[in-house]
Amino acid sequence: MTFDAQTQWGIIERMMVGDFNPDPDFIQGPDGKMQGSRPKSKTYSLKHTVDVTSEFLNKAKPGDGSIAFEPDFDIDDNEDEVAFGKWIHAVLGGVLKHKTPPSKEGIKTPDYEWNGKLWDLKTASTEASLDSSIRYGLKQIKSNPGGLFINFGNNNFSLDEAMRRAENRLYRSAAFPLDVVIVSNGKVVKVLRKK
Repeated sequence: MTFDAQTQWGIIERMMVGDFNPDPDFIQGPDGKMQGSRPKSKTYSLKHTVDVTSEFLNKAKPGDGSIAFEPDFDIDDNEDEVAFGKWIHAVLGGVLKHKTPPSKEGIKTPDYEWNGKLWDLKTASTEASLDSSIRYGLKQIKSNPGGLFINFGNNNFSLDEAMRRAENRLYRSAAFPLDVVIVSNGKVVKVLRKK
């Protein structure tokens, strides 16, 4: 039996996170080829963060507050951030200010100041991309952290896997309290709080 590089890496990755199932039916399909699917996931239980989705949504005041822009903010160059800012205001409410991106290359700033705290918007297409999105976003909000919005858009993803990856990244990298708001199809699906 031969393994391609992607299949080998998938097995190694599952072994590293303790998610490897040595069951031969999982490894080798009926046609003798490797199967690329993950084992069926169990509901992930949080160890280092708290699920505050209900609390977060109960505090929402849709449409209340305001939207403002810092001087020199270019609406045309930041259409995604502006559209998501409108979504934040419509769904969650609050005082939202769009931050002006710096003019120097390599310097990153958060996308928003929301209710007095710094927030950054990151898009994710897969659970794996969520990990790097959080890592980069933490650097952008560290001076006055509020949190990160992770927008999956209409991409399919496993919420359990996304929660596991988000919690692991926060445990390894976040030295301050913050919220990670996971958004999918225009709805808040989970809010994790690192204390």
